[in-house]
Amino acid sequence: MIGIERNINMAVKNLINLVLLVSVILLSVFSSFIYAKENNTSFKKTKYKDSLLKQSETKKSIYRNAKMWGITIEDWARYKEIMKGPQGIWTPNLDPLMALGLNAKTENERRRIALIQLKLEEKRLVRMLAYDRTYKKIEKEYFGNQTLVDIKKLKRRITLAKKARKIRAQDKQMQIGDRLLLFVSLKGCEQCRQTAYRAIDYVRGKKGVGVDIFFVGTTNKEKNEIQAWAKSMSISSLSIKHGNVSLNYDRGTFKRLTKDQGVLPLVIRKRGSKLTHEVL
Repeated sequence: MIGIERNINMAVKNLINLVLLVSVILLSVFSSFIYAKENNTSFKKTKYKDSLLKQSETKKSIYRNAKMWGITIEDWARYKEIMKGPQGIWTPNLDPLMALGLNAKTENERRRIALIQLKLEEKRLVRMLAYDRTYKKIEKEYFGNQTLVDIKKLKRRITLAKKARKIRAQDKQMQIGDRLLLFVSLKGCEQCRQTAYRAIDYVRGKKGVGVDIFFVGTTNKEKNEIQAWAKSMSISSLSIKHGNVSLNYDRGTFKRLTKDQGVLPLVIRKRGSKLTHEVL
């Protein structure tokens, strides 16, 4: 009997413990459900408030923009609609008044927008003139009688610059007595031939000037080759006879003038004792 009672008591205890455990679990689940529901409701309320605030700010922005341009809220809405169409593609930065004026449906609407724009431009002009007067006043106070730009000095500089350009242009032109000293290679230099063509053409028809062609690294042994080269360049014996063109052995002149640093072909203009590098 004692053993039976002990078993019954143990069973009752286990049953009670089980009931308590189930109660705790149900209570926890119920609490979580209540918290989630309240949290979701709070989130929805916050989102709704944010939406209302955003709408309110949009309305304020529309009202502010319309007021700034002197038009109605309806005008502003029509402007936004216009800019969504072809007008917005043609002129994406078009201001509201121009957009509304260009797309007015009636003459009265066009006149109304034109009058608004005229008044707005008038205000802008008044502000610009007022600022300009203030700027000039401050400028006078700051600089006093000091002249920012000396007109006389400026004119003198311009005159001197013109004279300098004229002198440089004249100096660049061939003058009587000028000679072009052309240094070339007799063989394997197509660029030398092209430069020779340009040099000869440069002095052609000009009196008292000429081209002296120096064949670098040659001696009298290459005389026939030099003559053949001249013939292939269509240099006539008459040009050579009259001194318009001369054919010369280099004899170290190229190295002396360039200090052994020159590159062929090389053109130097000789005017008296003055030597100037030329680019043809």
